[in-house]
Amino acid sequence: MDNQDNKTNSEVQSHTLNRALHPALVLGLSMADASPIMASVLLSIGIFSVGGSFGIVSCAIITFVVMMISLNLAELGAKYPLAGGSYSVVRAVLPGPFASITFFNMAFQGVFIPASLTLGIGQLEKLIFPDLPIPEVAVAFIALMLAFFVASMNIKTGAWTTVILMLIQVIVLVIIIGSAFKNPNWSIIEMIKNPVVLGDGGSLIPVTGVVMMATMVPTFSVINGYDSVLGFSEEIKGGPRTLGKTVVLAAFMASVLISAPLIAALLSAPDLVTFFESESPVVYAVDEAWGHAFANVVSVGVIIAEFSCCTTLLMYFGRTWYTSGRDGMWSKGINKKLSKLNKHQVPGNGILFLVACTAVLMFVSSLEWLIIFSGTMICTVYLFVGVAGFVSRIKDKDVERPFSIPLWPVPSLIVVFFNGFALITQETQFLIGEIIMIALALLCFVVFRKKGNQL
Repeated sequence: MDNQDNKTNSEVQSHTLNRALHPALVLGLSMADASPIMASVLLSIGIFSVGGSFGIVSCAIITFVVMMISLNLAELGAKYPLAGGSYSVVRAVLPGPFASITFFNMAFQGVFIPASLTLGIGQLEKLIFPDLPIPEVAVAFIALMLAFFVASMNIKTGAWTTVILMLIQVIVLVIIIGSAFKNPNWSIIEMIKNPVVLGDGGSLIPVTGVVMMATMVPTFSVINGYDSVLGFSEEIKGGPRTLGKTVVLAAFMASVLISAPLIAALLSAPDLVTFFESESPVVYAVDEAWGHAFANVVSVGVIIAEFSCCTTLLMYFGRTWYTSGRDGMWSKGINKKLSKLNKHQVPGNGILFLVACTAVLMFVSSLEWLIIFSGTMICTVYLFVGVAGFVSRIKDKDVERPFSIPLWPVPSLIVVFFNGFALITQETQFLIGEIIMIALALLCFVVFRKKGNQL
């Protein structure tokens, strides 16, 4: 009996992550995931190309939606503080098939977004150092290996590394936001009252209602990453309520730090047509306001942002895979491998699996399509989070909650309706992709459940 008890205790210990992170470190990790520099410089192109100057209003609307999502994540995460993030809170409330769909929509992002980030590092390196005799894919692979090394280290070491890199990015944020003060060309009031977008003939035309609605989805994809706080639920100090408050604060900071440089760049652009046509509108605005040297500083900042974001994503989604193994989602052998912690007490096998898949995807030509498809998957995950936030209260009416959604059920309903609307208005190709994703998730759920491995 003693031996059996020792074995049980050993197994429990092997599944225990170290609660060693101060909430400020977790907040820093989530900001590295949100990556304001990368979001404003690279991902904002979709906002400006679709919605033009309506991007200002779109950012404000999406910030409101993001705060509603964060309230749902905060209540659910505080009640179920597990390392699987959105997957774990959905699994705790909704039937197994919904948890499986949520997991697959998260897991695939955790594979191909790091691939895109590391390839982006290689491409930017060639732009800044064109004479460097190293292929872009080689630079990308080196960056991936460095990110893997940091993500596999002791959690505090990995967290401090990404947070320091995030602090360096603040310098770049100041440069971008300062453009609006050094070189103001447009009034924010005028931009809001009379938004314009680039027309087919290369001229500026008024933004229509259809364009306004179309701008929401790319903006929603840009203001993201704050949910990674839940990935460190079992490692944050301070208890469940602290976890909930950190999620909400992360969502607010991500919204502000991503929206501010976007708006500043737009207001400082000398020529809106050139701004909207530019391959990197924010860099164009900085170049015009500060000069080419500062534009290069922004590009270097993007490289740092991509690396720190990639590292945080490996840490976050590695814990999601770890949790899926701990939950018994796969075969017994896979579950055992995924739920094993390395000598630093982090889910090394889960991170290694992500890195292996990412390395393969570096050579996939359709990666750009997958990145755009991530917006559809994000909407699907948050749709189920909103449903879980609603159902949880109905199922457990009298249960005390460390963090409660104010004005419930309004925030949950807003999340459900917004993400539901965003999904049904997606392009057909992305809806087909999501249907395939759902089918794959349900197939795996049925197959592994029949084997008796799913809890």
